[in-house]
Amino acid sequence: MNCQNSVIQRDGKVCWNWDLIVTETLNGIRKAAALGPVTSLAIDAWAVDYGFLDRFEELLPPIVSYRDPRVVATFADIPDRIGKPRIYSTTGIQFISLNKKQQ
Repeated sequence: MNCQNSVIQRDGKVCWNWDLIVTETLNGIRKAAALGPVTSLAIDAWAVDYGFLDRFEELLPPIVSYRDPRVVATFADIPDRIGKPRIYSTTGIQFISLNKKQQ
């Protein structure tokens, strides 16, 4: 199966299709395990999105994408208030086009 992830609209927000991501990740793990013993596993992510867990450690949807328009104002305001050098030295984020809202 050729699976391509994309964002979806949910409650007026740009969100990741989390169910598809989890399903296809597990499918990939199962396929790898079918090839022979798995001695280690690592999963990498873009690491700019986040989700919240409830008190039972259950994921609370929606998983909002960094491409959601609500982040544009914050992205524009924070450098003026804090300064780009401090942001970079604290977080390592660079001010390049992929870290801004995609037009």
